Amino acid sequence: MRVYKHFFAMILMLLLIFTNLLCAVADPAEKSKMMGKDSIYGDSRPNRFPAISVDSFGNLNCLEKCMQRNKMASVGFEAIQEQCQQSCDLDDILFQVRSQDITVYKKGIKALCEINDPRAVQPLITALKRDIKVRTGLWAWIIPALGRLGDSAAVPILEQTLTMSDDHWPGREMSANALGNIGATESIPVLLEAVERGYARESVIEALAKFDDQRVIPTLILALQPEEDPTTTQVAMNALHRFGSEAVPKLIDAFNDFSPEYSATQIRLRLCHLLGKSSDERAILRLQKSRNDPDTVIAECALGYVGNK
Repeated sequence: MRVYKHFFAMILMLLLIFTNLLCAVADPAEKSKMMGKDSIYGDSRPNRFPAISVDSFGNLNCLEKCMQRNKMASVGFEAIQEQCQQSCDLDDILFQVRSQDITVYKKGIKALCEINDPRAVQPLITALKRDIKVRTGLWAWIIPALGRLGDSAAVPILEQTLTMSDDHWPGREMSANALGNIGATESIPVLLEAVERGYARESVIEALAKFDDQRVIPTLILALQPEEDPTTTQVAMNALHRFGSEAVPKLIDAFNDFSPEYSATQIRLRLCHLLGKSSDERAILRLQKSRNDPDTVIAECALGYVGNK
């Protein structure tokens, strides 16, 4: 009897094992979840990360490998997951950019312009060079994106799109804004030249106003002319005020540039305010001499800052 009991127990155990195996095969989703959980470590050690569901990601293989590479990172699971998701999304976008299908290519470029990833810079530069030759309108996406990414590697192509000789080229304003956002000082000579040529003048002056470089001061002073756009003039004044004492010598030179035939009241009034607000000793001394200026508007401005001292 005992032999039969042991034999019966063994048969029952085998049936239970076989049933569990059938359940595992019948539920592939559960198996995938467990594989996602175990694959972070690649062995049977306890996992401090939650299970990864295959339905949560579009590219499981990419994410799986990324999570494996970063398993020893000191940051938490959510941070690793976000970084890996961004990386895999970029891989998918770059795959679209390499497509020969123009619709897929355009979709990839637009997606590339919307992500904030430094690895997008070189593909976008290549795409912009292509779009200069074969106009598809993608330049309107690419140029601002390069400005937002702020990589000086984009400066040469943006200088080209700023100074293109095509009179019907509409991308100059965007190019000037992008160069200003990048803030690479090597672009200053090209921006100054663009002002002289009249290329996107207002946008270029506003771009120059973002630089802390004395080379831009004379151009900013020119933007104080009464015929200039009021918004551009205000941007120039704010930038000149930011320069402080560095701008004072050139401000004084411009303030002195008048004659009985050309009183230059409006620009000199703006210069008077900049000199007065600078609190620079040289500026105050010059305004003291202007208390009796032949232009009563300027005399009143000077008195307002230095009084009768």
